[in-house]
Amino acid sequence: MLIVVSGSYGQILNYVTAMDWIFFGLTASCLFVLRRREPSGAQFQMPGHPFSTAFFCLVCWSVVANAIYCYPRDTLIGMGILISGVPVYFIWKKLRANEQPTA
Repeated sequence: MLIVVSGSYGQILNYVTAMDWIFFGLTASCLFVLRRREPSGAQFQMPGHPFSTAFFCLVCWSVVANAIYCYPRDTLIGMGILISGVPVYFIWKKLRANEQPTA
């Protein structure tokens, strides 16, 4: 809520855009790993794979690099917001592990 109140729509969009494209690229790059681990498990053949997948990953990293180049402050703020969730995740995970199962 603090971000919504403090920034303009363009700033908020810049915070999110680079982070989205980082994860789009990471998701696509997982296709290389999954296809190598289980080549027989591919139920759907990706047209042009591995070239189309590599091209998509390259486009994703280019969008992120452009966001860093054009809007370094906003991109770093977005990365800071993303990284601030890491300790919260580990705290939440530890709390969930300490819960007693109910019968």
